[in-house]
Amino acid sequence: MLRAIAPLVLLALLALAATAQQVPIKTELVVNGPNRTVLLLAPPEDDRLFLVVQTGVIRVVEDGVLLPTAFLDIRTKVKDTGGEQGLLSMAFHPDYANNGQFYVYYTGFAGPAGHTILERYTVSGTDPNIADPLSTCTIFGAIGQPFNNHNGGHMAFGPDGMLYLSTGDGGSGNDPSCNAQSLSSPLGKMLRIDVATDSCSFSSPPDNPFTGAGAATLIWHLGLRNPWRWSFDRLTGEMYIGDVGQTNREEVSYAPAGAGGLNFGWRVMEGNRCNGLGTCPGGTAGCFDPSFEPAIHDYSHPGNGVCAVIGGYVYRGCGIPGLQGTYFFADECSDEVWSFRWDGTTKRDFRDRTQELTGGTFNAIVSFGEDRYGELYIVEIGGDVWKVVADGEIPGFDCNGNGQIDWCEYGLNRRVPFLLNAESPLICPIVFP
Repeated sequence: MLRAIAPLVLLALLALAATAQQVPIKTELVVNGPNRTVLLLAPPEDDRLFLVVQTGVIRVVEDGVLLPTAFLDIRTKVKDTGGEQGLLSMAFHPDYANNGQFYVYYTGFAGPAGHTILERYTVSGTDPNIADPLSTCTIFGAIGQPFNNHNGGHMAFGPDGMLYLSTGDGGSGNDPSCNAQSLSSPLGKMLRIDVATDSCSFSSPPDNPFTGAGAATLIWHLGLRNPWRWSFDRLTGEMYIGDVGQTNREEVSYAPAGAGGLNFGWRVMEGNRCNGLGTCPGGTAGCFDPSFEPAIHDYSHPGNGVCAVIGGYVYRGCGIPGLQGTYFFADECSDEVWSFRWDGTTKRDFRDRTQELTGGTFNAIVSFGEDRYGELYIVEIGGDVWKVVADGEIPGFDCNGNGQIDWCEYGLNRRVPFLLNAESPLICPIVFP
């Protein structure tokens, strides 16, 4: 019976997808979160949303309600200058449902300008909305920060189970020590590590691209300035990096799934322009050298109110099936939101989404986020969290009531046995959460 039903469902997928692409989008306010919220994320297979607050607190949103008790409060550990230091990111272990482990990435107090710390915690054994503060485990804390800006960015587990962390170039301006091009420095990099779950330790994956000692074995990509927010495409594993520029260009960089060792060019290049500072010491390549990966999108500063690109996500939710494969990003100062599709070689369907999504009402976008279903959220520094939704009805069924169109979930190869829906002439796939 399933063999007979499947072709009918595929036909419905094609027909409904064509219709869904015509539906406009908008934003709906989800919650007024804490001031200085800098990230939203969700554990695997969990309907809750978690808000990371720069001061050193993590809060839980459940069924649209901000819970009164903090999930984690480490404010006494976090050096928070009100600028680019503080608690910057969080990541749930892929097996969080079983081991309860999650990671935080913040600026600590040691050294004249602070240092970057990666810690692991475990959720309480009695309350899933509270972490166990005594479970703290320092994975590493040896990345000294020469300045109090560009202290770090985002981290996430990749489809390979490794933990990826982006680091700024060390701050000041124009990377005075040329950290981003140095394999002896962890700054200005995308790091890739293998974290242990049964001990407080990590190792360098043997297939990391660089050999040698120290930082080199941790490096996955180099040549980054301030990669504040980046993401994996949860369907393809491709990486999209929003790298904040100096004074001329903001850029979105791209790495194919599984590709390591890419050099994105900073400080020699700023976006797709020559930075005009000459090469770094040690025979670093010059401007426009083919060893540098060009940005797949960059935009200029002068006269248009922009200042810092905020990297987003490739939409893979099922609430708006016509947006499948569309990458969203923004600018913190202008609060403009854009999108495009990237096929690995060509950018297409570039659109300014600002009026469609915000109507000009946002104030300092600092991050995007995804929930367990791949739905997209926009976060303001003041704490307001917005969900991107369809501005109109999407054709299809939501048989399990999770807000996802079931034919889209089937198309994304989620667990979908088929049953006949007595209320519809079409076949309704039932998706178990």
